[in-house]
Amino acid sequence: MIVGASYIGMEMCEAFRSIGIETQVIDILPRPALRWGQEFAKLMSEELDRNQVAFFPGTKPLAIEKGKDFALKLITDKGNLDADIILMGLGTKRNTRLAESMGIKMVESGAISVDFFQRTSREEVYAVGDCCEVFHRVAGKWVYNPLGDIANK
Repeated sequence: MIVGASYIGMEMCEAFRSIGIETQVIDILPRPALRWGQEFAKLMSEELDRNQVAFFPGTKPLAIEKGKDFALKLITDKGNLDADIILMGLGTKRNTRLAESMGIKMVESGAISVDFFQRTSREEVYAVGDCCEVFHRVAGKWVYNPLGDIANK
């Protein structure tokens, strides 16, 4: 069972299925990978179907309890789901309090504004990782994209 149908949830879904683990995905949102747009989400939904992954959109997790017939039971607002494994991939939350307290420029997304050298609006302060924007080479603009590989770069 995977809670969260965004980047990490979908990556783990693929990993589970590739080793033969029966997988279900729930998400509070109406479709997988909501932030990437409707057409991409449609492709992902089709791929979930092809791989026999049950997707439960618009489902809010409420609690996890010890199961009776399975190791765990996920309590949701739409009923209970049994599982041996529950992986939670619920997103990121950046911490920009220090930068804000220093008067560093933030962008509309709430992330820290940086240049191509990762300098902030204060030349002596640099920001990296999922707290700042990155330049999207394909789109040709600065975007907030809090993924691990981007933070590592």
